[in-house]
Amino acid sequence: MQIPTRFSATAILLGTLWGLSGKATGAEQATKPSGFTNQASTAVVTTQSASFPTNGVSRVASFHREWKRAELLPVISDLSGGRSFTQGSEVFAKAMCGTCHAFGRISQGNGISPDLTGVGSRYSRDVILDSILTPSLVLNSRFPATELRLRNGEVMTGTLVDLTDDEYVIAESQFHPEATTMIPRADVILEQPSATSSMPEGLLDSFTAEQIRDLFAFLDAQGDPDARVFKSVPAPKPMPPTQP
Repeated sequence: MQIPTRFSATAILLGTLWGLSGKATGAEQATKPSGFTNQASTAVVTTQSASFPTNGVSRVASFHREWKRAELLPVISDLSGGRSFTQGSEVFAKAMCGTCHAFGRISQGNGISPDLTGVGSRYSRDVILDSILTPSLVLNSRFPATELRLRNGEVMTGTLVDLTDDEYVIAESQFHPEATTMIPRADVILEQPSATSSMPEGLLDSFTAEQIRDLFAFLDAQGDPDARVFKSVPAPKPMPPTQP
């Protein structure tokens, strides 16, 4: 099978890249992609079992508020000591960051999303915030989404994980890259880069300001619980009384 030049062979071997404990249950089960209808009768959806990082944390988070950039910039500007490692790691898990992204020893990711290892030292916090709030603002050329227009009028968007002389193999969901759709090349009339990121918006809308601050501390610290940002700041010593 021919591997697209913009992907490495390692990235194609999705099943070996998960390597994480826990089994997918309920809503996490790989399902037929939502944008796929029975009209494209020649396309085939395949699924494989996958593991997901849970760490004992439920990833069902309720809506809190729709955060704006201007509201969160002052929240993440000060990550002084005393942040919560536990809360930061829980937000990382609940937002399903590790499902897609590799992050040091914390997660291995899915192989088709950018590696977040060292992200706190490579990018400023405002850039990281922008990439979370507006994923399509700047698209990563190493991990492009592909848009396929089919003869029956449908448009399918996802990560092109394989390409042969006969078919395209598309992963439509970053959260479920093991669920792939095989589309005969004869059914495709146009292939082009998608202007929309595969990463969904609104990932921070389930969390409070303090939880988001701890998430950024967790990213800054590279997931190290012993980092200074998680150390309690000692209370200042009282000033000695002045002599009359």
